[in-house]
Amino acid sequence: RTSLYVMLGAVGLVLLIACANVANLLLVRGEGRLREVSIRAAMGAGRGRIVRQLLTESVLMAVVGGVAGVGLARLGLSALLALAPADLPRTDGIHLNGTVLAFSAGVALLSGILFGLAPALQTLRMDVQSTLRDQGRGGTAGRSRFKYRQLLVVSQTALAVMLLVAAGLLVQSFWRLSSVDPGFRGDHVLSVSLSVPESTYPEDADVTGFYRDLMPRLRALPGVSAAALVQTAPLTGSLPPNDIEFENRATSPNDPPLNADIQMVSAGYFDALKIPVLNGRVFDETDNEQSEVVAVVDEALATRFFDDPAQALGERIRQPGDAALARIVGIVGNVRQERLDLEPRAQLYLLHAQSPRTWYAGRAMTLLLRTGVDPLGLVSAVRGEVRALDPNLPVYQVTTMQQTVDASTAGQRFSMWLQLAFAGVALVLAMIGIYGVLSYSVAQRTREIGIRMALGAERGSILRLVVGQGMSLVVGAVVLGLGGALVAGRVLASLLYGISPRDPLTYAAVASVLVLVALVACWIPARRASSVRPQSALRFE
Repeated sequence: RTSLYVMLGAVGLVLLIACANVANLLLVRGEGRLREVSIRAAMGAGRGRIVRQLLTESVLMAVVGGVAGVGLARLGLSALLALAPADLPRTDGIHLNGTVLAFSAGVALLSGILFGLAPALQTLRMDVQSTLRDQGRGGTAGRSRFKYRQLLVVSQTALAVMLLVAAGLLVQSFWRLSSVDPGFRGDHVLSVSLSVPESTYPEDADVTGFYRDLMPRLRALPGVSAAALVQTAPLTGSLPPNDIEFENRATSPNDPPLNADIQMVSAGYFDALKIPVLNGRVFDETDNEQSEVVAVVDEALATRFFDDPAQALGERIRQPGDAALARIVGIVGNVRQERLDLEPRAQLYLLHAQSPRTWYAGRAMTLLLRTGVDPLGLVSAVRGEVRALDPNLPVYQVTTMQQTVDASTAGQRFSMWLQLAFAGVALVLAMIGIYGVLSYSVAQRTREIGIRMALGAERGSILRLVVGQGMSLVVGAVVLGLGGALVAGRVLASLLYGISPRDPLTYAAVASVLVLVALVACWIPARRASSVRPQSALRFE
């Protein structure tokens, strides 16, 4: 839900930036038409009629822009769906329908009215005689109108800073999440699911017997270096937490219960996923229904209950009420079971072949096959071996563990790319706004610049004058935007991993990038201003 609110907020900010840009352009356009409007008013045209005309033009441009936006959205929808995570619900139902078109039309009309109103209403405050006199003399625009345009530029640039900070934080969060060690190696590992029905395999011994017969056949397939069973593969779901107790560990009724997540696996599991063995040994083929019940624990469990993790070896552990005690024979590395951004919990591994004595025989299991060839190339062979034992058993959820690892960050990747797209659009719009205001300012001050240069001003001083004017707006906007990002960062906090929403490096990088880009946007009109020839400017004026 937080991710949805962030995306909606980003869309709203981009819309505001675009509307501010349009309002700025309409103001500039209105300035250029002041003489025309003044002549119309002097010839008897009512102010209301002029306002209606300007509003009609604004709404018409908004409608044309809305139609163009819907066309672009239609083209970009396929790319958006390609980036969407596989578990995003109802992606097949995402399309442009009547509701979307009606909403787009409403937003376009409302934007055209609201942001075309200010340029239209300025005609109500217009003094016809003063305007005609100023225009005839080549006068510049009023200070209030110019300050209004500056305010719009500062606002849209500040909003762009907020979006850039959010995008920067999400990029760093995704990079850090992608760098997290899941505790296993998912490359070249095929993952398929299988479930034996109770109607055909009514007893636990029947279930373990089927899987016991299947595993040697899978290990014998060409290219397979290891094959194993697991009840819930890593990064595919949570494990059931259960209370546990140690044989030689006394507890009082007031002590908090000991608990761990229980994972049912077969021999070869740790080898198939290359989970490191830290101490002792792991399950092998000598561990079966008749041998001593054994268990393997992860480092999180060993360090949680023992001062020295190695002390866990040889201890016997069980679930309360169960008679069977499992001797801990090995300690392995932690595995992130549910999500990469969740710290590993204490995990207890039990052997599937001994499950009738320790827990229950898992009917639905995941087959993991490590291979030196393309894992998906083994799917037909795996199906053939399963059918050879039971032709009625289907193999489903065919994937690779690498795809599972990639899917675990798909949501964050999707949010990151969307936020980057919004931030990129916002940055371009903000720079267009800065460029537009400075370009218009240079055009309006041609006479002033010509006089300055005629009196001996050098090109460098003109460059510094125009660039300084633009950069003063940018610096103020950056300060406001960074302040807004600090406030909005609390909303992003739940979407970030391994980075603070107030990360100073991100804020500094965004400020630097925006200042550099803005410097280019300011330099172009400044260079044009410094190229003004005094004779031409004064002759023109």
